[in-house]
Amino acid sequence: MKTNENIESILGNPRKAINKLAFPTIFSMFLMFLNNLIDSFWVAGINGEALAALGFISPLYLVIIGLGTGIGAGTNSLISRYLGAKRIDDANNAIMHSIILTFIISIIVLIVGIFFLDDLVILLGAGDVSIA
Repeated sequence: MKTNENIESILGNPRKAINKLAFPTIFSMFLMFLNNLIDSFWVAGINGEALAALGFISPLYLVIIGLGTGIGAGTNSLISRYLGAKRIDDANNAIMHSIILTFIISIIVLIVGIFFLDDLVILLGAGDVSIA
């Protein structure tokens, strides 16, 4: 049975289990790095100020990505526990709450971005900030 093989591969050899479980995380981080690298090459063609602006915004971008990744990982863990315990209604409840939480955090990030982006970028070290 396939499920038993997967469970035994995780429980049997810790080194193999870590490699098997870490690959998706490493791959997603590689894709985020590739996205930032492509953005940098693209923006560098405009001018140096645009590239500097990208450098100041990148930490904020990574915080937003981290929030999304954290909510996703926590939700996946919770849903898998509920499904493993055959608690389908609780799993559905966790899904709904994660969607609501994602929506609320998105609204908060939007409001902070609209009203406080200039201040945040200045706190990150940018001198003269003007958003057109």
